[in-house]
Amino acid sequence: MLKGDLTKFSPGDLLTFLSHLNQEGVLTVSRGDQGLSIYFKNGFLVAAHSEQADGKILNSLQTNGLISAEQFADLDQARRETGLPLQQILDDTVTIDLTGASSILDAGIREVIFQLFIWETGEFQFNEIPIAHSSERQVFDCTGMTLDAARQVDEYREFLRNIASEDLVLALTEPGRQAPGCSAEMRFVLDHATAEESVRQVMADGPFTSFAIMKAIEEALERSWIELRPNQASGPVPDVDISSEGKLFLSYKRSTLKVLQAPDKQGQISEILSYCRDHFDYFLLLAFKQDKLTRGRRFQRDENGRLLGVELANLEVSLESDPTFSFVFGSKSPFFGKAIASPLLMGLGEPDPAGECAIIPLGAQGERNFLLFVSSDQEEQIPCPLHYLEMIFWQIHPPRLEDPVSRGATDSENLRSDSEATPKMAAPGQINTADAMVAAVNELPPMPQVVAKVMELLSDADSQMSDMVEVLSTDPTLVARLIRVSNSSLYGRGQETSSLGQAVVRLGGNTVRSLVMAASMKSLFPLDKTNVGIWGQSLWQHSLECGLAARRVAQFTGYPDPEEAFVAGVLHDIGKVVILLNKPEEFRLILKRQAAAKESLGTAERAVLGFDHTAVGELLLAKWQMPENLQACVKHHHNPTEAGQDNRLPHIVAAGNFLSHAYGTQPDPALAENSGDFEQTCIELNLTPERIQDLMGEIGSYLEQSGFAD
Repeated sequence: MLKGDLTKFSPGDLLTFLSHLNQEGVLTVSRGDQGLSIYFKNGFLVAAHSEQADGKILNSLQTNGLISAEQFADLDQARRETGLPLQQILDDTVTIDLTGASSILDAGIREVIFQLFIWETGEFQFNEIPIAHSSERQVFDCTGMTLDAARQVDEYREFLRNIASEDLVLALTEPGRQAPGCSAEMRFVLDHATAEESVRQVMADGPFTSFAIMKAIEEALERSWIELRPNQASGPVPDVDISSEGKLFLSYKRSTLKVLQAPDKQGQISEILSYCRDHFDYFLLLAFKQDKLTRGRRFQRDENGRLLGVELANLEVSLESDPTFSFVFGSKSPFFGKAIASPLLMGLGEPDPAGECAIIPLGAQGERNFLLFVSSDQEEQIPCPLHYLEMIFWQIHPPRLEDPVSRGATDSENLRSDSEATPKMAAPGQINTADAMVAAVNELPPMPQVVAKVMELLSDADSQMSDMVEVLSTDPTLVARLIRVSNSSLYGRGQETSSLGQAVVRLGGNTVRSLVMAASMKSLFPLDKTNVGIWGQSLWQHSLECGLAARRVAQFTGYPDPEEAFVAGVLHDIGKVVILLNKPEEFRLILKRQAAAKESLGTAERAVLGFDHTAVGELLLAKWQMPENLQACVKHHHNPTEAGQDNRLPHIVAAGNFLSHAYGTQPDPALAENSGDFEQTCIELNLTPERIQDLMGEIGSYLEQSGFAD
């Protein structure tokens, strides 16, 4: 498997390299919550997929009369339900005749390549797996596709420089209302100019490639058929001279993107300094330990225009001598304004600044806190480099308010050390209820090692479907996705299943592969870098152990479908994954509160969030239209008697949860101390004390044989 970063391997070089490998496989690229896939066979590009491109293909099929409005709705529903590539859905929908649609499908492939070239950052990986490709479909030479995409992207970026912002709206002029007959792309642009939609909206939603729409907008502007106006919803756009300020705005956008996507604080500081190197003749980077200046570096442009960096010699300066620097250091808020007389700068022997200046807190690295001082020799009008530097800062460090949650009890205050921040209240539009949290979730990420193992099996011609099911079953999000898709309108046909094995058989190998490939583009657990990755690994491991224990309980008590119990056990804590990904800081506080107060996790969740993981999990499975018996297990695995008359499966999962915590790698002292619930569950499952002892003995050895017990 080949993997890497687009910042170190440009799209053109990457595609050319893969084509020269002359291998069969799939390139997946992910950037944030976006992803795309490109399929190779014998050195040729044979297919490609992204959500944006698939949307354009679907719109184009309807616009050109190749599918009806009803078929459009069915296909769009299938896309939303399954998350599969549109080509896969079209192949599985035998009622649609796509004769004459080859040019539209080919345009979709070109859109994906164009999208890849637009991205300046992202992670990629190439997996060698068999590709099903009809000999009737066109194949593409990567060299030609790469040259075309590079040319188009150059024109696209020039277009953006000329208009300054994609958020400007198209407005139809009087000459535009009288425009003679024109191309379909031009008619589309003029129609949407009547509705005054933004450039970004028009390019994203159209039934044509982004490049074709861009060229139509460009021509319409040249002919004065449309004009660009500020978007009132997002505020006024500065009226700038494209030859100067336009380039500055483009630089700001690129710098902001790089800063926001920097992997750590050091990366953010590096990107901000890079912006300063491009736009300022003088600035200082100052490092403080407590309130003492310990290191400093001056950057100043010489008479030849070269920016030189020089270490500062005299560092016997304290923050106490300078009220402005001291305020910025203590409040973590920047200063932007008229140049100031600074005792700290005077103590360093720096020249008195003139014009405008800024003092910016860059945050801490280890024991050192960094401040950036920037000055400009003359007063500047907005927009200017200092103005954009301030905008970059506030996007990285938005103002936050304290959350009163968890401030009620005195002992809850004692759960935090002095250095730990209070939980933050969600600003308007942020996630602060279980409903809002689930509404923000579309798909959950799988664990990377599971995806890697699946890819390995897919590349092995001798692997069996049973091997695939065994690996897939170890990841809650992949289990949920496969069962959900198998019960969708495209594949379910009214026959619901809760079994992973049945779901895989129903979907078939090609569809399973496509689903796993789509999931791999959004693998969000950085296992070796952050607490989120560590906690994600812990949740994944406990979910698998619970599934294994629930399966054994089902077998021991004669439940007719042990695999259904396994699936329910694997999914029981899926609400925790949602909380972790949306509220990692609150998740950390929940764990600390649980450990310090020796209370149940649910109690800690309700104290911090106002709801618990069972509520989130139930809402998520309901949103995904998962079988009701699985929803009941997620909701009631801590209180199975409340699941109603048909509560046998929730009791089995509750028993599996208790036993997996007791004998697995993720102990829960609070659950172990409250063994009365487990005893009641055993009564409901008709387990005598003797059989309980036998079961507990079996679970320990069962998990040990599965490789999870200590």
